[in-house]
Amino acid sequence: MIQSAKALFDAVGEKFASQFPRVLLRGDQASGHSPSQYGSVEQQGENYLSIKTATAESKGIPAGVGAFGAVGGAAMGVVGLISGMNLTNATGPFLIGVSICAVLFMWELYRPFPLPIIFNRRTREIYYDLNGKLYHIPWEGIEAVAYEYRHVNQYAGSMTHANLDLILHRFGDPEDCIALNIGGHTSGKHVETLAPLWEYLRAYMNEGPWFDEHGKHTAQKSSFMVEQLNKSGFTMRDELKNAKQRLAEAKQKKERVGAARGALWSAYAFHPMWFTQDMTYRICRDRADKQWPDVVRERLDPNGPTTRLVDIEADHPSVAILKAQKAALFPNQSTD
Repeated sequence: MIQSAKALFDAVGEKFASQFPRVLLRGDQASGHSPSQYGSVEQQGENYLSIKTATAESKGIPAGVGAFGAVGGAAMGVVGLISGMNLTNATGPFLIGVSICAVLFMWELYRPFPLPIIFNRRTREIYYDLNGKLYHIPWEGIEAVAYEYRHVNQYAGSMTHANLDLILHRFGDPEDCIALNIGGHTSGKHVETLAPLWEYLRAYMNEGPWFDEHGKHTAQKSSFMVEQLNKSGFTMRDELKNAKQRLAEAKQKKERVGAARGALWSAYAFHPMWFTQDMTYRICRDRADKQWPDVVRERLDPNGPTTRLVDIEADHPSVAILKAQKAALFPNQSTD
């Protein structure tokens, strides 16, 4: 089992040899890249920063599809009424669509939300929840590995992928480790795109919540920081605003507006789906804070304790329970 980022770095080198680039990144050393993030940062404030996981990005899609179906049913009903159909038959598709949308919306609300990766500045550590198991690592002395590899299949041919991995340990069981990719979707990425993200996280943890394009601390949000946070704030609903802007620019430049007008009509057609998807995601994300264990929630509180999990896990009650469970499953192994 790989216990450290350096061991992972060596293992990647053995597997891929020198065919693909790999970099060992450190929390206390600059990599030479400028800080930047491509929308993976979900929330950023004085006390902590969160990175959304790839599975969280699909949250809200079923409800959005249901809303699109409801609007389609309404359109069918209007056409039916115009064609002389009676009210009961005309409203049938709409009622079916609304019912399906409501069921999908409620299902999404009560389905567990994939928790983000938390970078806590107050306690200077990182948290991640994997199927109800809490993993963490202190920031001090932290290392990460950025590496590329190639995936080949009969459909897409050869495509380069890249990971930005950290090694995290389970709370109460340091021998249980995971390699966590904090770089989001791997497809099409390169080390050159992941190292700036690491520099962004490094600047946040080392310099403060706000910094400039060189990673230096600023007292307020700089224009660079506003630009970076706008990447995370973009939603599919913004496509409607963008479509309106593109049409206005095309008219101003006296260009052909057919394509721009078609894009605007398409944005209007899909807006109910995008709106429902974004609304579902935001509601689930706000409710997800309660899914974290108490030891994490109290450390995310601005007035909570500043001790790290690594400092308290040896004496924490949940650790005793975990050791008892391991002893029952593996009676011949020591749990010390």
